[in-house]
Amino acid sequence: MLGFADAVSYGKTFVNGECFVLCVGDELIKNDKQSSISQLIECYNKYSKAVVALYPVIPNMTHKYGIADIRYSDGKLVELNKLIEKPKDNPPSNLAVIGKYIMHSSIFDIIHSQKKHINEVNFMECLNCMIQNNDLNGMVIEGTRFDTGDKLGYVTANIEYGLQDNDISTELKKFLRELIPKL
Repeated sequence: MLGFADAVSYGKTFVNGECFVLCVGDELIKNDKQSSISQLIECYNKYSKAVVALYPVIPNMTHKYGIADIRYSDGKLVELNKLIEKPKDNPPSNLAVIGKYIMHSSIFDIIHSQKKHINEVNFMECLNCMIQNNDLNGMVIEGTRFDTGDKLGYVTANIEYGLQDNDISTELKKFLRELIPKL
């Protein structure tokens, strides 16, 4: 009820001062070679900084996401100037925050130090504090992204994963073949 940052703050007792993985459930990344979390952990281990997953979105969709303002990028690692929540005009890039993070436990102190706006702490502002402290990088995640918070993203994710499931793939393919002539 009090926003994403409030929900994250309840994890403090479980983390015990360690870094941790934070994932939002409405984003799936399909990558048969290396999971999105493995990619983030690799980046964390290399740079010893918290890291946020980024994924390119089509330019006319940037208003739906937190968007990275980039200081430097090598194509995969992204040094951030800041993150902008749902920019209405002139987004600084098309790299969207996609709800997968490796966080330091310092995020909890940042959350508790932020001012509340209408009873809510803005998580993007907390991430921007980490950027100002030079403690957060971005990483462009490789794989196919499904935004399951979107109706079409939810359906396409289910079809994609269903086609790979040995228990249902044969029947699903049959159904899809029957469906195609109706389109």
